[in-house]
Amino acid sequence: MSKGSTPTSSAFIRWALYGSILLVIMAVTKYGDLQLNSFVANFVATGHWNVYHYFAETPPLRPIATVMPPAYYVTTGLYLGLLHLVHLDPVPRHADFLYARIFGVTHGWNMFWGLMLLKIPNLIALVVGAWAMGQLAHKVNGRPEMMSRLWLFSPIVIAESFMQAQMDIIPATLTILALLAYTRDQEWKLFVWLGIAAAFQVYPLLFVPPTALLLARGNFGRVIKWGVVASVPFLLSLSPFLGHALITRVFFAKNGASLFSSVRLGLIPVHLWLMIYAIICYTAWRLGIAYRFKEGTLAVGFIWMMVCSSIFIFSYWLPQWIVWLVPMAVLFAERNRTFLLWWTLGNVLFLANNLLAFPRNLYGHLLSALFNHPVLWTYPQIAGPHGPTLIYALLLIAFGALVYQAFRITQSTPETLTAQKALTWYTVPFFVYLAALCAQHVLSLSPGFLRLQ
Repeated sequence: MSKGSTPTSSAFIRWALYGSILLVIMAVTKYGDLQLNSFVANFVATGHWNVYHYFAETPPLRPIATVMPPAYYVTTGLYLGLLHLVHLDPVPRHADFLYARIFGVTHGWNMFWGLMLLKIPNLIALVVGAWAMGQLAHKVNGRPEMMSRLWLFSPIVIAESFMQAQMDIIPATLTILALLAYTRDQEWKLFVWLGIAAAFQVYPLLFVPPTALLLARGNFGRVIKWGVVASVPFLLSLSPFLGHALITRVFFAKNGASLFSSVRLGLIPVHLWLMIYAIICYTAWRLGIAYRFKEGTLAVGFIWMMVCSSIFIFSYWLPQWIVWLVPMAVLFAERNRTFLLWWTLGNVLFLANNLLAFPRNLYGHLLSALFNHPVLWTYPQIAGPHGPTLIYALLLIAFGALVYQAFRITQSTPETLTAQKALTWYTVPFFVYLAALCAQHVLSLSPGFLRLQ
């Protein structure tokens, strides 16, 4: 072997090892949401395109949640339809087998292949996201290989997308494409991508107002125009399915994936979220007037730090949502060691939470597809019922440190020194929100509070 070929061979071995580990994770971890969402999408493959109406009108299926927007069910259904054509559709078609069976079995090699096949769309999104992060690096004077690796090797991305197998990686990848469009001076495309992302998961709708207000530079006509641009692809995706079933099941279902009716809303008054979100939008408007954002890590990173923080306004706190913050975090972590340190800590805590929490789902059943029983201890066995509260508190601290470090990075740049006061005011709603979350966890330890629920 020549000296010149050694780096190439070494890189091939590293990527082969990474791919092998990822495939193992895909094959041996299962989570109820993946099977539930795939079960619903499978009815698209059998010709029931409007799954909202079909499930609402079919008594045995009526209790099954259909909370995802249409684009997710349609694209997943088309994918499962292709698998069905080659006799590889792994999803059972009877509600009695919804969680118990993949490929008609409960464990073994057939289940491994079924789990891998169900996660292929997330794998495609992972690869597209890595390519987009590399392209973004060229625009923000970053290192393409490093930024792509920070995306690919992030435990948050891997655990959320391939252990939990949540579909948030798809719209999160689309938001990277939106960032890329912004760096190419294609602001209208930024909002088109956000609208497409909202068709897969409604949260990107929260990104549109603060982003438009920030970039409009005081021109409210632009805000209206960009709002319309973002709404068109989202509304087009909804139009074939419009009806009472769609509205109630997607927007107002008692489920954490719903935009306006998260299971935790009510523990803290709704108007608190509305007030904080209004402050975020107002701050974006004031910053847009006072400071003209230019291409670069500062502008792109700050925009996404703002809009990704807004995702927590209408959602209860679950660590899985952090996947939406990965693109913003990579922009800072790539060139700031302190930020990278806190980001690494947050990833470690996230992974620990995924391995130890909620024994009824993925976390306590890691490798159960192989052993047919849990193989890891869980929070109740290690730390009692208050274990999740401890990890959640540590995650909140790590996340708060990330935001603080990001503000230090932005404020150390000469072009933002005049915006320090506005940036300081922006931290107020964030810390009010964190304080409310911490209070919520403290109250949840009270038996009297639990009886009220």
